[in-house]
Amino acid sequence: PHTRSLFCLLQGGAHTPGIPESNHFPLHLSFVPQEGASVQEEMRDLLRQMERTLRVNGTGKDSVVKQVVFIQGPEQREVCREAIAAHYGRSPPATTYVYEPPLDGKAVTMEVIAVSRGVTVERVNEHLTIANDSNARWAYVVGVEPDIAVTDTFEQALNAFSKMNGLLEANGFSFSQVVRAWLYLNNIIGQDINGGQRYQKLNEARERFFSTADYF
Repeated sequence: PHTRSLFCLLQGGAHTPGIPESNHFPLHLSFVPQEGASVQEEMRDLLRQMERTLRVNGTGKDSVVKQVVFIQGPEQREVCREAIAAHYGRSPPATTYVYEPPLDGKAVTMEVIAVSRGVTVERVNEHLTIANDSNARWAYVVGVEPDIAVTDTFEQALNAFSKMNGLLEANGFSFSQVVRAWLYLNNIIGQDINGGQRYQKLNEARERFFSTADYF
């Protein structure tokens, strides 16, 4: 594949160490379009479904801390971003766009994490949302992509990990506090630009970077 199609997205949740308990109870949701004849219409339908579901669970769109939007390719990204911006009316939650064609011929599907009442949500930017409750702070870092355009998967992954670490540290967290990470890699079992399997190169980069973190 063309090198511009290589990407690795990361997201992590971090919390303050030494906290015995927290009232942070995330609500995990997933949605498939029920109507719509275009990417924009399907995206709007997903957002309406999300808001109805959140209301049933006693909360609303302001409680959303993370979204993962699955689309067929990069050409659909801006259309989805515009629909999301219009729906929230202000800074949207941190959002990852994954180029993975949805099933059943749909143009877009979406996964959402929202928090319960009593948790304050701070949307820092398009890559970071912070959830604050009475005992802890949780960081949702998403959509972090490498800014190295022409290189192999190993170097791109290290670059993305480094960018995520910088974003965490700039907001009072550290990589050693990450409790879960998702890695999205297209053509995962394909051959890398410089030889070797892309998934193996990703694992090598992950092992190197994680070995430098001082986990508590």
